[in-house]
Amino acid sequence: MRKIKAVKMMAAVVLMGVAVFAAGCGGGGSNAGGSMKLRLEAPRVALGTAGSGSETISATIDVLSYNASGTSTAVVETTNLPNIFSMSWDESTYSSSSGTETMPSNPSFFIANIPPASNYIVRSAITYSVTYTPSAVRTAAQTATGTQTYTGTSYYGALVDSVTAGNTSNVTINATSTVIALATLRYAITKSAALGDTSVITDTVKSKIAAVATADSEGVSYCMYGASVDNNYSDPFVVSGWSADCVTALDAIITAANIPSGTSTGGGSTGGGGSTTPTVPDVSGTYIGVNAGADQLGTTNQEFYAMKDQMVCNTQTATCQHTELANSGTTDTTTSTTGYTIDANRILSFTEYPNIHGYVSEDGSMIFITKTSPGSEGELFSELYVKKGSGMSAASLSGEYIIHKMGVKISEQDMMCSQLDSASCSANSGCGWTGSQCRATSNISEPETSRMNITFDGAGNLTYSYTARSSASSLNSGSDTYTVSSDGTVTTTNSALSGVLSANGNVFVLVDTSPNDGFIGIAVGVKKPTAPIGMSGSFYVTSMIVDYTGSTVPFSVDSDFGYTTPTSETTGTYQGLFCSYSQECTTPDPYTMTPGTDGTFSDVEHGSVGVMSPDGKFFIMTVAQSGWTSTVNGEIELSYGIR
Repeated sequence: MRKIKAVKMMAAVVLMGVAVFAAGCGGGGSNAGGSMKLRLEAPRVALGTAGSGSETISATIDVLSYNASGTSTAVVETTNLPNIFSMSWDESTYSSSSGTETMPSNPSFFIANIPPASNYIVRSAITYSVTYTPSAVRTAAQTATGTQTYTGTSYYGALVDSVTAGNTSNVTINATSTVIALATLRYAITKSAALGDTSVITDTVKSKIAAVATADSEGVSYCMYGASVDNNYSDPFVVSGWSADCVTALDAIITAANIPSGTSTGGGSTGGGGSTTPTVPDVSGTYIGVNAGADQLGTTNQEFYAMKDQMVCNTQTATCQHTELANSGTTDTTTSTTGYTIDANRILSFTEYPNIHGYVSEDGSMIFITKTSPGSEGELFSELYVKKGSGMSAASLSGEYIIHKMGVKISEQDMMCSQLDSASCSANSGCGWTGSQCRATSNISEPETSRMNITFDGAGNLTYSYTARSSASSLNSGSDTYTVSSDGTVTTTNSALSGVLSANGNVFVLVDTSPNDGFIGIAVGVKKPTAPIGMSGSFYVTSMIVDYTGSTVPFSVDSDFGYTTPTSETTGTYQGLFCSYSQECTTPDPYTMTPGTDGTFSDVEHGSVGVMSPDGKFFIMTVAQSGWTSTVNGEIELSYGIR
């Protein structure tokens, strides 16, 4: 188990807890707000018994509120506490027990005139200064015998349940209170809630987190002591500075807390007296999902795969059954059942799969899920489900659509190898067995995103033309025929694409799992709007990002799940909630959408082009420019969002 890291000083330095009351006066007169009485159990530095020295500790205190994106605002002026602790020692008088001595009794420090509210965080920046003269060289690391000076800053904090007018809240700040505050803040961010939102950050939530969060919780040292320059640690109460390890540690605490959703898994209801319970979408029925993902990431057996599966959900039992229908790798036809919950924000969670998160459309007709933690199998994916309908036909799929695709363009060598069994694979030069299928060991396949315009005539005929491809492939065009069954199942004649059409005809999902036609991947089509539609309202979004490197392990993959906060119909920010690359979950990412004349919109800064459904409730975007270079060279991306 990883423990909290000690302050990075010389080898003889140790941390010892010293309980102090911050001395001072909180100001007099009338108090329109509330007050806090602080007890700061700050770490102090002791340097052993062989030598002499002195130590001084000072602090600054801030009271912070946090919005749903994790951005803090100071609600009162910073309080400065100089020289709250000092001591001197020499070899004849110092003993290890003196390191546990408490401060002499001091007047308590009160912070007054705090606006009444719930769930503030009190942050303390502890600055220590130590002058030390060792009497002898005691370790190989300690070569100096003269006077040495050490200074540094570390951060601690606590969650304050409530501040009420005319009352005083007692607050103790120590390492454990810091972990509780950070884990609660992380939980609020994952729920897209302000920390002060007591409908989300309830007493139950706080007590469950407090029951499992300790200073020794696995990995929390990465939050509190994760970055140090000359003993000055980064501030863990600045969310944008959280490292991937810090986020993982906080998420583990939240998982261990086993916090109930507090919402129904069935339909919502309207109560009396004008009080309305948020409506939970009805997800009863059969969904068809298309999945673009990768497994065994980081190994020589790494594979991109495309999959189609069926999910049958029952709101009465709050369960969903999953069955694979087709897979470009090995199809597992075993049906598995898992429980689910849908919270007030329509975020979907599965009981047996805590690393898979999803979002449900308001009417329950569409669901996306994403896996953002590779786990032991090294797998990441994003999947989009569309509920089957009834009474549909080829006439239901009519008009102009824009298709966005993500998959792998299969090389001829890969196509040849993919036809071989394990014995034949080993006997063929240029082929290698991955454990589930035969793949090329050179002349490898290439991940690709693309966009195309497609027109359905409502009678079973279609024409298409590519408008963008991330690979060097030509922007070809052609025609095909199609069928739509009564439940919305879509099949094409001359390609391996199949899937399902939404009941309103606005969106369809297709998948190609056969490498024989030179491509495996998914395709999502959106009916072309008659005029550009802005991104009004907040959308929950999932993305699959592939970085093609051309090496033996041909790509790296990231997936994330978050939400947009619009500032206008063309601008806003994206905030990640669950991310395989944790930096996506720390800093809100601004965007500017430029509407096109053809019903599309573009985000030039990120290199993506998208289309909004005619009802303004679903969009899809791809980064598909050939040779596109952003922060990571060769990055391609597929994203879809549900309002």
